Amino acid sequence: MDTSFSETIDRIRAQGTDDALVEVKTSARKLSSDIWDSVSAFANTAGGHIILGLSEQDGFRPAQGFDIDGVRDQFVEGIGDGGATGAKISNPPAYGMIRETVDEQPVLLITIAANAPGNRPCFVTAKGLPGGAYKRIDDKDIKLSAAEVFELRNLSRRMRPVGVMRRVGARPLVAG
Repeated sequence: MDTSFSETIDRIRAQGTDDALVEVKTSARKLSSDIWDSVSAFANTAGGHIILGLSEQDGFRPAQGFDIDGVRDQFVEGIGDGGATGAKISNPPAYGMIRETVDEQPVLLITIAANAPGNRPCFVTAKGLPGGAYKRIDDKDIKLSAAEVFELRNLSRRMRPVGVMRRVGARPLVAG
């Protein structure tokens, strides 16, 4: 995070809401089902942070009974690092995890990287395209329109390396 973790907590508490940079999920014992929408949204826009183990409803206070290891394992499996059968996301982003504390209680900070243009759109596999692809606008995960998905997919095709084109016998286009 560009700002310190404690400054981020202070900011979202003062705002009374998460925002374009940070999504907060209680996820005390089980990941919230909409976490994958947020992962998709951050991956398809500028990246962001997900904080697990805080309750937005309780003023961004630590969630009672937060099982950091269990929730971590659920996230790792869902993003596809626990085996392909558990993956919830297609075109998953790079991510990192750090254990932090808020009010002397553990929380899990997950940093989601923005996907490179050639790896977009990231989408919730079970929802398919276009219904499972999102973008982040303020504190909302907004479904991408069919036109936005089309543009991202075409951008992905245009971003293919020249070496790949040569292997399949295609010639790259050269401007001018």
